[in-house]
Amino acid sequence: MDKAILEGDTSALKLLVPGIQARMKGDGPEYVTTKPTGGASAIKPFATLSEQSAAIQDRRYGRDAAYTREIEKRIEISSF
Repeated sequence: MDKAILEGDTSALKLLVPGIQARMKGDGPEYVTTKPTGGASAIKPFATLSEQSAAIQDRRYGRDAAYTREIEKRIEISSF
Protein backbone atom coordinates (compact mmCIF):
# COMPACT_ATOMS: atom_id res chain seq x y z
CA MET A 1 0.00 0.00 0.00
CA ASP A 2 2.81 2.40 0.87
CA LYS A 3 4.61 1.71 -2.39
CA ALA A 4 1.45 2.26 -4.40
CA ILE A 5 0.84 5.63 -2.80
CA LEU A 6 4.35 6.95 -2.23
CA GLU A 7 5.84 5.84 -5.53
CA GLY A 8 2.70 6.36 -7.62
CA ASP A 9 2.55 2.75 -8.81
CA THR A 10 -0.63 2.98 -10.91
CA SER A 11 -1.07 -0.76 -11.38
CA ALA A 12 -0.96 -1.29 -7.62
CA LEU A 13 -3.36 1.63 -7.08
CA LYS A 14 -5.84 0.05 -9.50
CA LEU A 15 -5.89 -3.01 -7.22
CA LEU A 16 -5.87 -1.02 -4.02
CA VAL A 17 -8.81 1.31 -4.65
CA PRO A 18 -11.52 -1.38 -5.13
CA GLY A 19 -10.33 -3.08 -1.94
CA ILE A 20 -10.65 0.14 0.05
CA GLN A 21 -14.09 0.79 -1.45
CA ALA A 22 -15.25 -2.69 -0.47
CA ARG A 23 -14.10 -2.12 3.11
CA MET A 24 -15.89 1.21 3.28
CA LYS A 25 -19.14 -0.30 1.97
CA GLY A 26 -18.85 -3.33 4.22
CA ASP A 27 -18.75 -5.69 1.24
CA GLY A 28 -15.88 -7.66 2.71
CA PRO A 29 -16.10 -11.27 3.80
CA GLU A 30 -18.16 -12.18 6.82
CA TYR A 31 -16.26 -14.40 9.18
CA VAL A 32 -18.15 -16.93 11.21
CA THR A 33 -17.22 -17.08 14.84
CA THR A 34 -18.27 -19.93 17.00
CA LYS A 35 -18.94 -19.87 20.66
CA PRO A 36 -18.14 -22.79 22.90
CA THR A 37 -20.92 -25.26 23.41
CA GLY A 38 -20.91 -28.24 25.61
CA GLY A 39 -22.05 -29.81 28.80
CA ALA A 40 -22.68 -28.35 32.21
CA SER A 41 -19.32 -26.57 32.24
CA ALA A 42 -20.16 -24.46 29.15
CA ILE A 43 -20.24 -20.74 29.85
CA LYS A 44 -23.68 -19.25 29.37
CA PRO A 45 -24.41 -15.63 28.41
CA PHE A 46 -26.18 -13.28 30.78
CA ALA A 47 -29.94 -13.22 30.22
CA THR A 48 -30.38 -9.62 31.37
CA LEU A 49 -28.30 -6.55 32.04
CA SER A 50 -29.35 -6.61 35.70
CA GLU A 51 -28.03 -10.17 36.02
CA GLN A 52 -24.71 -8.98 34.57
CA SER A 53 -24.60 -6.00 36.95
CA ALA A 54 -25.25 -8.24 39.94
CA ALA A 55 -22.37 -10.52 38.91
CA ILE A 56 -20.00 -7.56 38.58
CA GLN A 57 -21.02 -6.22 41.98
CA ASP A 58 -20.39 -9.60 43.61
CA ARG A 59 -17.52 -9.28 46.10
CA ARG A 60 -15.56 -11.98 44.25
CA TYR A 61 -15.37 -9.90 41.05
CA GLY A 62 -11.91 -8.37 40.78
CA ARG A 63 -10.59 -10.45 43.70
CA ASP A 64 -11.09 -14.03 42.52
CA ALA A 65 -9.30 -14.43 39.19
CA ALA A 66 -11.31 -17.48 38.06
CA TYR A 67 -14.64 -15.82 38.89
CA THR A 68 -13.59 -12.59 37.15
CA ARG A 69 -12.54 -14.49 34.00
CA GLU A 70 -15.85 -16.36 33.95
CA ILE A 71 -17.83 -13.11 34.21
CA GLU A 72 -15.75 -11.49 31.46
CA LYS A 73 -16.34 -14.48 29.17
CA ARG A 74 -20.08 -14.35 29.90
CA ILE A 75 -20.08 -10.63 29.04
CA GLU A 76 -18.33 -11.36 25.71
CA ILE A 77 -21.00 -13.81 24.59
CA SER A 78 -24.02 -11.89 25.89
CA SER A 79 -26.17 -10.40 23.13
CA PHE A 80 -27.19 -7.05 24.56
